[in-house]
Parts: sequence; structure tokens; C-alpha cells
Amino acid sequence: MIALTSFLLSPHLSVGEPIQLPNADWAFEASAPELAANEAVWIELRDAQGERLYRLGLNGNQAILQHWKSGDWVKRWNEKRVDDIPYDFAVIRVGNRLFFEAGGKGVIRAVEEINASQVPVILDGTVRRATDSQAAMSNVSYRTPLREAAEESPPATITDTAFACYLPWFPADYTALGYQRQYDFPVIPLLPNPDYDNVTAQYEIMHASGIDVVSADIVFFNTDRVRAGAVIFKRLLDSIPGDGSDTVKIVPMLELKDIDAAIDGTIYLLDRFGDDPRWFKIDGRPFILTYHNGAHMDMTPELWTKLTSKVRASGFDPVWIYNFGGIKVALSGTVDLDEAREIAKVSDGVFHFSGSSLTDAGRFPGYARQHLGDDFPDLIVGGSIHQGYYSNRTYNRNVISNRHTAELREMWNFVKAGNPDFVHLTTWNDYNEATTFCPSYSDIGARLEIVQRMLSDYFKQPLPKGKSGEPELVLSYRKEMYPGEPLELEVLPLPSELGPKKGRVTVIVKTASGETLMEETSPEIDFTSMEPWYCGVDIPSDFPAPTVLRISATYQGAKSSSIDYANLPDIFIAQTSSYGDQLYYSIPLHRLAKAADGLSIVVNGVGQGKVTGSGLYSIAYDVQQESALVAASKRGHLMRFLAPLDVSGAEVSQLNTQVVLEPKTADMPKSSAEWQTRWITAERGADYFAAVAQFPDGSWAYSPTVIAEPIVSTQNLMAEWVFTGPKPALMGNVKGLDKPQDIIADRSIYGHDLVIPEDMGSTFIDLPGNGRALRFDGRTILKSEHDTAANGPVAVEALFRLTETGRYQVIAMQRGAQATLVVEKDGRLAALRLPENRRHPNPFVKAFSKEPLEAGRFYHAVISYNGRELSLYLDGEFQDSIACIGTRSTEGFALGGPAGNPLVTKAVDEMPANGFFTGDMVKFSVYGQAISADEVAILNQNAQLLPFWER
Repeated sequence: MIALTSFLLSPHLSVGEPIQLPNADWAFEASAPELAANEAVWIELRDAQGERLYRLGLNGNQAILQHWKSGDWVKRWNEKRVDDIPYDFAVIRVGNRLFFEAGGKGVIRAVEEINASQVPVILDGTVRRATDSQAAMSNVSYRTPLREAAEESPPATITDTAFACYLPWFPADYTALGYQRQYDFPVIPLLPNPDYDNVTAQYEIMHASGIDVVSADIVFFNTDRVRAGAVIFKRLLDSIPGDGSDTVKIVPMLELKDIDAAIDGTIYLLDRFGDDPRWFKIDGRPFILTYHNGAHMDMTPELWTKLTSKVRASGFDPVWIYNFGGIKVALSGTVDLDEAREIAKVSDGVFHFSGSSLTDAGRFPGYARQHLGDDFPDLIVGGSIHQGYYSNRTYNRNVISNRHTAELREMWNFVKAGNPDFVHLTTWNDYNEATTFCPSYSDIGARLEIVQRMLSDYFKQPLPKGKSGEPELVLSYRKEMYPGEPLELEVLPLPSELGPKKGRVTVIVKTASGETLMEETSPEIDFTSMEPWYCGVDIPSDFPAPTVLRISATYQGAKSSSIDYANLPDIFIAQTSSYGDQLYYSIPLHRLAKAADGLSIVVNGVGQGKVTGSGLYSIAYDVQQESALVAASKRGHLMRFLAPLDVSGAEVSQLNTQVVLEPKTADMPKSSAEWQTRWITAERGADYFAAVAQFPDGSWAYSPTVIAEPIVSTQNLMAEWVFTGPKPALMGNVKGLDKPQDIIADRSIYGHDLVIPEDMGSTFIDLPGNGRALRFDGRTILKSEHDTAANGPVAVEALFRLTETGRYQVIAMQRGAQATLVVEKDGRLAALRLPENRRHPNPFVKAFSKEPLEAGRFYHAVISYNGRELSLYLDGEFQDSIACIGTRSTEGFALGGPAGNPLVTKAVDEMPANGFFTGDMVKFSVYGQAISADEVAILNQNAQLLPFWER
């Protein structure tokens, strides 16, 4: 027996009396008890006519949020209830938005915009109890307004505070989507320990480097972004242990694109988190940074006043820091003074965010002091520094060069001269635009070490201790270069308390073959000052790209003391036709491991130099210490997050899938498959691979670079399809680029992409070791363009397995009959081609495998036609050949079944019209030339090194 009862909504309302909601801000909060499966507790919002709008609560063990639509409840959100007893939920109205929470204060599940036809006017509640149950809501509260209007506070003051911007749109422990195409990525460890939080780890690193506050960049411009911003802010707050007294504090940095959304979102944050001790405050007032630019909105003093005054009217008086944006300040550090004075009247402080600004933007603090200081003596003035900017978007490419470490150091000198009240380390889209200060593949923490010295000087704090007799040095140089360019290297000393005061540094540059291209020793360097020494050499214009330059260095101190620095990253020398990495390495030499503690990345069985391969690779790591954490890159892009080698899940796979690390079991492969596409078509030339390891003592080692080139020339690789899934999204926060495309990308330079049919029944599957394949369902055909191959000598390569035998199956058919691959009914693999003198019946010449194929195991097959003879290879072994003279037309390839009209296929080609492929396809390549038996053996060896290959 079930009983329905209403609950006591507030001490002032009787049982069963609903709340009449005002057209103003309000908040309702309650807790639900543990419920039986047939019990429920919920609140319901209705409009003025009593029509249902939303309900939120618990139904048995399910937490639910539902929207009334077309006469029924529609799921808006739900999840299985966790063990939190009581279970808290809330609805808060702010402005024109409803915020729904479930599972705790600030745990926001949805934000809904209120429209004129669905205004909540009534709030009621229901408890559905089982017989003899005492289930009831508790901790019920209702308030309106949220708070009384706040008085304007006295001027705020701030001194000796360093902020670091952190844009957590793509946290490293969520997905790879934010890092996949930029030329830098995080080397903050990911660990399988459930108690480990990599955001907390970043806080610890920043705090140890002198950072006091982390600003969380969030955007309030529509309901989804309002919710996302609140979730991000809570995520960053919750990653601070305790009350934050021993680490950084958090502030929001609001990107202003819509003032009304910003008002609602800010009031919600202040109401739910404003009292949190982890939110940085001045005199008890929460601190808020802002950002805007002309592309987002035309900010005016009137809009800024609307934002600050409405928040104050709602009961909150935070410290508002206004960002001066726009081209003028970005280029020169100056602003329109008439507008600036109007802004200063209603602001606690000002700064220039300086995301992609030039170095002179660092002059802003001095400019603001000079021109606003007399009229506004209490105005807080902040100064921002960045270390460079590099956008490599599909629709926008721009670089403000690091210039080794000069961009950072020169900008700091301008900022410091302006005597700012606070210092802001600007990160703009984190690794997406290569602006981060947190340890990355390119610097392993050097930038924060440089900033630490700057802050020690500015805040009059002690220098880092360092080690007696060991200098702390940063060596910077380009990551990728071209033949004919001048190579310059920078050595920057980092002062420390115990380190030597002076010494010399020798830098050596060698070719891949070991020939010394440069060896230069500095004059005596003053290690107590961050003044750089430069050396360099011209790269010959006829240098044989692709190749690498190998870097090493030595410190020579007093009394013949010396330190050799090994395990530095190589410089990749690219073909001039390729769009390459424009960033710099900045390597802290004192953090490098000894030469004996090295690392190799093993690509297709090769750990240094060049290897044959394209599209799909076997990746393994040879490291001296098994407990090392390893990250890896391909073409400078993220390939593997920094993580232990005894876990799976660190490799970049499906970009929108959350990164989950799991310990490897004994039957899991030690190697992994790599198959990511190139992100822009300008990335021509060879693939190249490198890795970095962090050892338990905190030291680092980079691997030698391995360069991979296809078995044929780039021009003769006609098409290469690796069946890992649709072409992935290229940008996580730009509409139109944030969804996978319905194609299987061609890895060749010709772009013969395979269009995925809308009704395709075939599915992409996971294979061991980060492998992927397309499981053909016996009905799917994927067709390439007519000009996929030429009409001369040709070869095709296929990596596949059958899921059944005993019937005729077309793996790939070339309609012009250049080269076709089928499985005969007796299980034998056959290569088919039409001769010049075409006859019927039996039009094809055929080369057969020696044995029938088995279902369930992988095979590597190659057809090679040299203009005279058609040859078939299986698993690297020659099977059969047959003479076949004459050129043929080419009409593209059909993968998975016969091409063309079924009647023509049966009558002319003498193939069963239903001879579709049922099995898994991993890779299919088309070469514009014949390949030799030795080359086939190399391709087969690469295939058998893949982790999912059954031996």
C-alpha cells in the first residue's frame, strides 16, 4: 500500500500548502532520506495555470530531473543515487534562469532559461511512502530574495599576490580533445590511484613556484555555458584540500559575452560558493577577474555598471577587476582614457589580460598608474605576462614567438616597471594555444622556475635553495626547423641560494650520424643574474631532411668540476613543404636524468633513426627504470599522457572519451597501436615520434626521435585508410568543428576519404593495445573516388580477419579490375585482375593463397602488379603469381563487397551479387607502384608487431 502526502515546505506554511513563487530571485533547498524501491520524493514547479513544468527529486534509487512536454514527463537528467544520506537537492531562480542541483550544494545538473510561456509560479512537493514508512523531506528551506541588497564597500587593497590563469575546459584527466592538434601538451602525471587528483597536483606545483591564486576561466553566455562554468568552478574549488590555507586559492575569471547571462551566473556562484574559504577574498569580499574582447561583445561603461550594480542589488559586493581588451592595449599597452576613467569610477581594479598581445602590452600597469593614479588612488592595478602564443586552429593560425624565453622576460621587465598590485600569468586556451605555465612536454616546468625567480625578486622573497655546486640552467631552442635556417640556442641561468655564482657552458650540436655541426663554449657566465648567453650555427640549405639534430651540453665550474647533460630532446629537421612546429623547447638542464637513465620510443621495432611505416604503428617504450612515468608525441602532438607504463588508457584514442587508467593484466600487450590522423592538410612529410620520462626522483629524460616514412614515396602512396572511426573533431569548443565527420580519413596526401553511409550497420570495435577496426556486417560497401589509383603498376595491402568462412566474400574490388581481393568459397584468398585481352567466361586471372583462411585470426595480404605479373603475398610469404599483360581503367575501390550494379557484377564480373565481406578491417592501402618481396616482408613485420596480432 502506497500513501501520498505533501510535506511541510517551511515553518510558515501548513502541510499541503504550496509555495507561491514571486517573479524574482528565490531558492528552495531540501534533503531526501533513504528510500525503498517503490518510494519517491520530489518537488514540482508549475505555471500560473497549474500546468506542470519541472520536477526534481528521487524515485527509489534514481535521482531525476524531468521536464513536462506534450503531456508526459521527459528526462532532463538522471543518475543512480549514490550513498549520500540525506540526499540534497535544490532549485534556485536567478534572473531569467533556473538552476537545478542534486547530490549536494553547488552540484548543478541543469540550467534552464525561463520563457514567457513557462514561468514557474507554484512550487509543490510530494512524498510517496510505503506502508509504515517514515520517509519525509528534511532540511527544507525557502528564501526570497536570495539576500538583501549589499552596501558599497570601502576600497579594496591587495599586495604581493601572483595569479596564474588556468583554463580547465579540457582537463587532462577528462579527454584528449583539447590537446590533440596543438604542438604542446601537459606532463602532469595521470595515475590510477582514485585518491589522486591531477588538478591538485598542478596547484601544488604552482604554489611551490610562488603562485598564490589560480583564476578559473569560465564563460557565461548561454544556459549550457552557465552550467559548464559553475561545474568548472566547483571542480577547481573541490581540488583544493582543506580550506586552502596551505595552497592556492581560486577566483573566477569571467569571459563576458552576454551581460545578462554573466549577471545570473555570477549571482549563482556568489550565492553557492561565495562563503567558501577557498575562494580568494580581500576583506571578506570574493575577488573576480574579467575578460572580454570586441569579437565577443562591445563592452561599454554602461554594460559594466549594469553588471556590477545588479550583482550588488542581489546582495553581493565582490571585488571587481575590469579587463581592458582590444587591439590598442594589445599592441601598445595604452587605452582610451575617457572610457578608462568611466570604468575606474565603478571598478575596484583594472588590468589587461594579455592573451595574444605583443610584448609592449606589458607597459599597461605603468600607463594606468601614470594616467589614472591621481584621480583614482585606490584603484588596484594588475600586470599580466605571457610566455608566447601559438594558435594552430583550422580557421586561424597566429604565432607570437617564445623567442626562447625572451618574450616572457621582456614582458616581465615592462610589467615590473609599472609596479603592479598583483601579477597575472596569462594562459589563453591552455595547450590549445600553447600558453600554459604548468609543466608541458616542451618545458617540463622551466617557465614556472623562471617566474619563481621573477616573483622572488619582486616580492622580496628568498631564492630557491638549489644544490651546492650545481647550477640551475635552462637551455632553449626550436623544436622543429628547416634546412637553410639559422639555429640559435639560449642558455639562461636561474639564480639559487646554494648554486655556484659563475661558470661556463658548452653546447654541442650533432647530426643524426654523429657528425659535430657545432661545439661552442660560453665566456664565464654570472649565474646570479637571469641574463642569457646565445650560440648558434646555420643549418645547410642542402641538409637531407627529414632528419634530426642531437643536442648535449656541459657545465664547467671552478676547480675542474663539470656536469654533463644528456637526454635532451632532438630538433626535427622537416621537409620545407611541411607546416611544422614553431614552438621552442625550454629545458631545465638541472632536472635531466643521468645518461644511464635513458629512454627510447620503439616504433615498429626501431628505437632510433628511421623506420618504415605509415598510418598505423606499433609503439613500445624502452626505459631503464620500470617505475618511470612516460608521455609521448607524434609530429609534436599528444600521443600518450604522462602515466605509468603498467597501465592502459593513457594513449590518445577516442578524443571525446574520458581518459580512464586501468592496471594492465598479464595477458595485456605491452605495446600499443597508434593511428591518429593528421589534423591539418599542411602537415605534410614524414611522421616523427619522441617521448619523455619522469623518474621517481623527479628527473626527466627525452628519447631520441624516430622518423617514419612510407614504404613508397609520398607521391606513390595513393590512399591509406585505417579503420579506427570517423574522422575526429578538430576543436572542442567551436561549433561545426566539435563533432566527428562521417568519413574515414585517407592518410595519403590525396584525400580520398571514404564516406560512411548514414545507414551503415557495420560498427567500429576496440582491439587490444589501443587498436581499432571496422567490423563489416555483410551488407556494407565503402567506395573511394574513381581516381584513387593510377592505371599502371599497382599494389594493395590489407590487414583484416574473417568472422566466418565457407562462402564467397569480396574484401576489396577495383571496378576497373586493377587489383581485387576476394575469399573464395573454399576459404582460399585470391588476387584478381582483368587482362588486356578480356574474355568470358572466367574473365579474371587469379593468384591464390596456398592454404584456406581461418576465421578469427588476423591476416596481412599484399597484391602487387608490376605490369607483367600479378603476385599475392600472405603474412609476408609469397603465395602465387600469374602473368597478366596490359593496362586497365580505374574506377575506384569498393571495400566490403562487389562494386557496381548487381546484375553487371554477376553477369560481367561473374561474382555473386551478395558476396559481401563479414570480418574486421584494420587497414587498407593503395600504392601507385609494384612493391618487392623484401618490401612486403617489412610491411608484414610491422603488422605482426601490432599488439592485437595473434601469434
